[in-house]
Amino acid sequence: MIPTESYRDEGTSYHYKKASDYITNTNANKVAKFMDYKKLPYVLGKNWTTDSFYRETENNIAKRKEEGCISVEMECSAMQSVCDFRGLELFYFLTSGDLLDAPEWDQRHKDGEYTGTQHDTRHFDIAIELADYVSNNENLKENYHKI
Repeated sequence: MIPTESYRDEGTSYHYKKASDYITNTNANKVAKFMDYKKLPYVLGKNWTTDSFYRETENNIAKRKEEGCISVEMECSAMQSVCDFRGLELFYFLTSGDLLDAPEWDQRHKDGEYTGTQHDTRHFDIAIELADYVSNNENLKENYHKI
């Protein structure tokens, strides 16, 4: 999943960017170009960033889904706001772990199983390849800082 916008339900982003409900994930289209290049499946959409799973109540889940959020995680909006503040570029993608809004929780993998799950180490390989793609693709190098 490539987040295009993230709902700001955490505290960090408000220290770095003017208050608003959502923050734009500025490089979503560049990450999508990489995924297309590598023939990796993805979906673009809004994301909900929260700093506590205790905030993932039925009512909040319903509100975020009504606004078009298709995922929830704990870092994206904070990281994007810090990068915006510092003049850095963020290239963000998510992998799916479990489904929290199903009638019953489905962990979607067996204990000790990692291949094909959110803990699959191949996701790190994708991140490294994305960094290499961005740093070596002249069309993507406009106005970003190498870290």
